[in-house]
Amino acid sequence: MSEPTPDLVLDSTIWPVLVDLVGCLCSELRKSGLPETCFCGIMPGNQTPFDVAEEDKGVAWVRTANIFPSSNFPALDNSGRACSAPLAVQIEVGAMFCYPAAMLTEPISTSDAWDAARMQHAAMAAMYRAIQCCAGSKRGSLLTIGQYLPQGPDGGLVGGTWQVWARDWR
Repeated sequence: MSEPTPDLVLDSTIWPVLVDLVGCLCSELRKSGLPETCFCGIMPGNQTPFDVAEEDKGVAWVRTANIFPSSNFPALDNSGRACSAPLAVQIEVGAMFCYPAAMLTEPISTSDAWDAARMQHAAMAAMYRAIQCCAGSKRGSLLTIGQYLPQGPDGGLVGGTWQVWARDWR
């Protein structure tokens, strides 16, 4: 992997929130008793990293989902004065884990469904704790937690995403 361009001027408002949030997420998932992750990081773009999942390992990410001017956080500013409005950022915090392999080839058993649901809820709770951890920091004091959206079981993975809103505090 190459080093970042030394003269790259980084965003000083949103990027630090993503860095703090992914640190809290990876730490909280490690402490939660869930399977280890093969990827826990900041994802670029609008895709989630399901394809990097490995057998018996999960994937976890933080990504920017949406950014827009917002004078009345977190609503989009349609006033025509949006150029001077602070930014609102929708951040996706997600985690997906493999569910029992038998569920791929056989009818689901009550036991397998129970285990997959327990894992999904444990991941949901770990992500929530990670968001709360960052919400207590100076930068994170402007975080608002939105909905949790369950995902799967699809492609051998189950989990979900939290929507988090942050505002530009400049």
